[in-house]
Amino acid sequence: MKSLSALAVALSLVTGAAFAARPASGTASATAATAKSCGKQAMAKKLHGDARAKFIKECKEGKHGS
Repeated sequence: MKSLSALAVALSLVTGAAFAARPASGTASATAATAKSCGKQAMAKKLHGDARAKFIKECKEGKHGS
């Protein structure tokens, strides 16, 4: 009986940790939307290579209108 209780506690801890490791769904979709918007802006400006990467990085940081 003790081993069954220990197993139940262990499973609870593992399951709880797995759910805690997930980002909030709103945060993930907001981040994806921002990245998509920044990518579209870079495409409209016809940026490529390092200039595109720099623009997208700064856009995600909020330095460019999104």
